[in-house]
Amino acid sequence: MSPEIERNNKVRKEGVPMKLGLAYLKIGAITFVLGSIFLVAGLYIDSISGRYPIFTIILIAISFPLILIINYKIIISAIKKLHH
Repeated sequence: MSPEIERNNKVRKEGVPMKLGLAYLKIGAITFVLGSIFLVAGLYIDSISGRYPIFTIILIAISFPLILIINYKIIISAIKKLHH
């Protein structure tokens, strides 16, 4: 291979993990923050109402697809940035 192609491959191999690593960091932070917010809100509502943890379960069930959609959009945008 020519030296230029090898240099481009090296830059690509070093750049991809860095860009995707930032996306994974963002996903981890968003998942932790949103999950914690929904969990604490559910526990707070349950403690006020004096019921079993029904609101906690409902809010966690609502947060799950929301977090999946947000994570999907972050990954798709990171992949699109890699190709441009």
